[in-house]
Amino acid sequence: MWESVPEACRGGLLLGVGGTVGIGRTAMNNYHQKKSGSNLLKPIFLKGVSSTLDEATGQVQLIPDVAFIRPHEGYAGHPGDSSLSSYEDFVVRIANAVISQPELFRTTAIVVTTDEGGGYYDSGYIQPLDFFGDGTRIPLLVISPWVEAGTVDHTYYDHASILKFIEANWGLTPLSDRSRDRLPNPVASASNPYVPVNGPALGDLMALFDFHHLRSQAPLIIPVGI
Repeated sequence: MWESVPEACRGGLLLGVGGTVGIGRTAMNNYHQKKSGSNLLKPIFLKGVSSTLDEATGQVQLIPDVAFIRPHEGYAGHPGDSSLSSYEDFVVRIANAVISQPELFRTTAIVVTTDEGGGYYDSGYIQPLDFFGDGTRIPLLVISPWVEAGTVDHTYYDHASILKFIEANWGLTPLSDRSRDRLPNPVASASNPYVPVNGPALGDLMALFDFHHLRSQAPLIIPVGI
């Protein structure tokens, strides 16, 4: 049973990474609350697309609090045996299946990103987060009725930001005192929103959401084909 303050969104978190798209469920509006009697997540599963999307009905099946969906390799977006448009088509199918179920979409966030930048140069700022540094920038897209349409966020994020979001949402502690999820949220100057003044620092994705305003209209994404 989730404690709710206020009562609004009690459903899902869809996570997507290039090569892997994830769906999960979360009490989106309860990100400062803990589960009664426990602050632990339900099990996190690695799911094949057939375990999540019913191909016959186009409906998303029961999903846990957090899950990652692995597309078939032909749709994974890897240049050797797939294409970016194939991955986009896969994401559209998953997103449309969720959006077409209003109650599910009302309680769901879909996070789409890629697993690597694919290049050696980036003109943007790259933080020296730890011994491994940080990689070049990659896109991150959030599809949710709790995100204002067209919002562009300049907060410094990393793949570990998804983990930070999960921890913030469920009131969990960082994995260790050395892992990137223990880094503080960035504080940016007015003159340069890209460079944290308290670095190394990583955002927890919460700045993307407005839990006080639910978008009433969410049309289906129109696929452009492969």
